[in-house]
Amino acid sequence: MIETVDIVESLVSKLDFTFIIDSCTDNLDGTYTLATCNTYQLQALPNCPISIDGSSYVITEVVNNQSITIKGTSKPIVTEFAIPKPFYFHGTAIKTNIEISKIDTFNKFPMVYLLEVLQDRFFARDEVNERETDLRLFFLAPSKFGEWTTDDHYKGAILPMRNLAYQFIKVLNDSKLINNFAEYTLINRVNFGVYVTDKGNESRIFNDDLSGVEMRITLPIKRNLNCNNCLT
Repeated sequence: MIETVDIVESLVSKLDFTFIIDSCTDNLDGTYTLATCNTYQLQALPNCPISIDGSSYVITEVVNNQSITIKGTSKPIVTEFAIPKPFYFHGTAIKTNIEISKIDTFNKFPMVYLLEVLQDRFFARDEVNERETDLRLFFLAPSKFGEWTTDDHYKGAILPMRNLAYQFIKVLNDSKLINNFAEYTLINRVNFGVYVTDKGNESRIFNDDLSGVEMRITLPIKRNLNCNNCLT
């Protein structure tokens, strides 16, 4: 039997995106604006370059689902490029914080984090679903707690992570292993931490400054007798 944490990991691994360049404008200052209809989870992070056709660029601005502006030594001549996949982590908050604190930014963000402990509800053999599991997933990205306004958090982290969450829902809908589900909930998490009613996030969960989106969903996992293909 495949554990739920591994099923979620396989689903996250299918988050594979290609950025389509509708047009490229040379701003004549070493930057280039790439128009597109989907900016996915891309952020303007000066210390996290992206690769386009073998050349390195830094994203200086993202206009959600309209364009990104990049800085580099040459104008891109391709019409598309691959977007780096998100990283997946699972566990309790304390254990996960210890784990990711040892990893550099390039190898942990953007992050899809599955909060544990999980409870799997299993059904009788004659049911279509083998189990249902209530998940709390967090789509998280770097932010700047002391510098960003709420609007900055939305532009810099919340909107990119909502894009990623929407793409994850598409993966669920396309998966042969996941049955139909009626609803899911998204909660914006500015200054990701422990939320106190009417006060916001008062204490830090991870050492990194993060903002993003929490997804709450009951995952209906189908019964699959062919275990060799369970995760396809």
